[in-house]
Amino acid sequence: MKLVVDTNILISALIKDSTNRKIIFSGDFELHVPEHAFSEIEGYKDMIITKSKLDPADYELFFNLLKGKVSIAAEKDVRGFMKEAEKIMDPIDEDDTVFIALALALECPVWSNDSDFMKQKKVRIYTTDELLKKVKMS
Repeated sequence: MKLVVDTNILISALIKDSTNRKIIFSGDFELHVPEHAFSEIEGYKDMIITKSKLDPADYELFFNLLKGKVSIAAEKDVRGFMKEAEKIMDPIDEDDTVFIALALALECPVWSNDSDFMKQKKVRIYTTDELLKKVKMS
């Protein structure tokens, strides 16, 4: 199954060995993010290192492993879907607009636990609990 991944899912996977991390590394899903997602995560680097208790070198290693598990969509890939996504998400949370645009471009759901995504009805949203039922975890 193809999914667009909300940045908060990736941040939580960096912080602790969680269900999110297991799903990401399960290989059961084709994961996609807009290109700004990893620069956004880098903005939380100090917080992630503090909460995860990773040293900076281990953080960089794990960050790069995580990047290897997702496909990064260029801005040009979502540009044609931004107007529709803005109509959907800007009244709710404009920071999430690009994730909806990518989902529209890829014709796939979004993986997020953010309740703001649930307020729109155009794109299917899967929570971690819903995906857990679909993954073959050992």
